Amino acid sequence: MFYGIQTLLQLVQKEDGKLFIKGMIINDWPDIPIRAVHYDTKHFQEKKEYVFDFIRTLARYKINMLIWEWEDKFAYKSHPEIGAPGAFTMAEMQEFTRYARKYHIQIVPLVQGLGHVSYILKHPVNRDLREIEYDNWGFCPLREGTYTLMSDLINEAIEATPGSEYVHIGCDETYVLGKGEDCGCRAKAEKEGKYTLMEIYINRVGAEVKKHNRIPMSWDGGFNPDEKVRPVKGLFTPGGFNARTDSASIAAGYPLYVYDPNPGIEHLFLPYFYREGEKGPVRAHLEESFSVLTEASKSGKYKGMISTSWNCSGVHNQIWMLRYITAAEYSWNGSEPSLEEFEDTYFLNYYGPKGKDVKELFMLLNKASYYYMSTFERKVWHWGEVGKTHLPDLPRDDMEFDPFWNTEYAEMVARSIAILPEMDRVLAICRENIESGAKK
Repeated sequence: MFYGIQTLLQLVQKEDGKLFIKGMIINDWPDIPIRAVHYDTKHFQEKKEYVFDFIRTLARYKINMLIWEWEDKFAYKSHPEIGAPGAFTMAEMQEFTRYARKYHIQIVPLVQGLGHVSYILKHPVNRDLREIEYDNWGFCPLREGTYTLMSDLINEAIEATPGSEYVHIGCDETYVLGKGEDCGCRAKAEKEGKYTLMEIYINRVGAEVKKHNRIPMSWDGGFNPDEKVRPVKGLFTPGGFNARTDSASIAAGYPLYVYDPNPGIEHLFLPYFYREGEKGPVRAHLEESFSVLTEASKSGKYKGMISTSWNCSGVHNQIWMLRYITAAEYSWNGSEPSLEEFEDTYFLNYYGPKGKDVKELFMLLNKASYYYMSTFERKVWHWGEVGKTHLPDLPRDDMEFDPFWNTEYAEMVARSIAILPEMDRVLAICRENIESGAKK
């Protein structure tokens, strides 16, 4: 009934000052039962009011799970060194969880583990749990202290999310796994395979989760029929990458979710309608997402869908909404509408009838983000220069009359001149929508 009401609200139209809904018969049900959004707040601290609004917005589009990767934005009582200033307290997380349940959304805590644990291992008190002494990225899966600490964090995460069914234990991007010399990880990986180390971690931590009658989820470490080891029974893991592995996983009792393809880590905006690879333009994100999700929805193989927001460039969560709602649309119904029809409906529904030229605005900002990356910030992520920032050398004299500067950066100057009128258009669209009272 709740979702039926959301559908009716989306169908309300206004004409001559009157509200109406066209007469119709609706037969509606979700193709994928669990429709999840991954909420990545490790790079910023959100306000409480925004979290409540975010929950209400997701509910309107029939999302029923919020996987919250909070890292240091939760104030752990057992390990106070982890929580950043302003981190949400236990009482606040419980308040969010109960509020979300009123909107048929369960909040699932994502307690990163194995990799992605710099927020834990950067602190001197936890340094001895590193697999590699000088690298704080990954836990050592052979140290007992790893599981003592993770047990503490998981227990508090469960307490913070009353009534939820799952705990996400991370396990992706385990870059240093199997490289530790002193702890014996390298020797074990060479003898039994790197996957063995991941299995040890997933099974230990997964068992801790199941002890509390919750279901463990992970990004990696799922069942593989070619491996000699198996993850903890019932682990909820991603599928869609290999049809044979998917079938074997399901047969072995491992439920699968389809992973909504990540758009990429671009600065300032997301590549919804235009995307560049190393050699030039490639398929834009919404086209790729539409292709994967519609196929998955119609297959009937997946228990869940997760739309991620790996927010390493710090883009505000509001910019991810088109991604989340696209995933919500096609995990509910993979058969229709067409992507173009959905996009037009989205901009009308989300920004209201007073919204004008918002899709054009998105395209301009989308392309502008690549201008920014290719000039001031460079393409430093997955482009061979990770961690490097390049700023043009300042001119030795007045830029306009400095022949060396203009020769060295001629292409950059030309692109800058060309993009100025496009940015004027961006400002004009924003002003027009603000003045007209378009929804924000």
